[in-house]
Amino acid sequence: MEKNPLHDIIVRTCLDRTFRNEFIEDPAKVLRRFGIQVPEGISIKVIENKDNDIHVVLPSDPLNEPAEWASGKIAVSPEEITAAGLTIKRAQDRMLLAGRITAENAPALCQQLDKVTQDFLIDLREVVFMGSAGLGVFLATQKRLHSNGKKLYLGNVPPTVRNIFSLSGMEPFFQFIDSEPGVGWWMAFPII
Repeated sequence: MEKNPLHDIIVRTCLDRTFRNEFIEDPAKVLRRFGIQVPEGISIKVIENKDNDIHVVLPSDPLNEPAEWASGKIAVSPEEITAAGLTIKRAQDRMLLAGRITAENAPALCQQLDKVTQDFLIDLREVVFMGSAGLGVFLATQKRLHSNGKKLYLGNVPPTVRNIFSLSGMEPFFQFIDSEPGVGWWMAFPII
């Protein structure tokens, strides 16, 4: 399983008071130091609970977010391809897959992913099956992007598909992102 830098930060704040104070004072600086990208213009505030003062943080109001930020609503270009039981909807920096990823449609998926030259999110929430050919396509894409300093994110991977990554020993080579309906874009995809 891939290390979660935010988890490491939280654990360290419980063990190291100096680090805790540093994180409270300048969270963006600490997050960046741990490899978490903080977009320009985003303000981060760390709030510390006390014995008689407990904070509950709500995600941003989905009614006030731009439509393309809402979880599960990917702004898709007119480009939609269907190949042997797999639907591929591609936007500029993301893709939504639906159906079955098999040896029969893996070449079409590979062709679409070969166009990717930037950090990229593939939403797999509607994938019901993935064979080893799909794993091969994702591994080749991950390797190509990584060699160019870019990242491939796999989002909302169903447990049956995630097991393919786990059983093959390939899970550590990918960054998985899960989101829940109604979660703001920055909480669902914090590194993009």
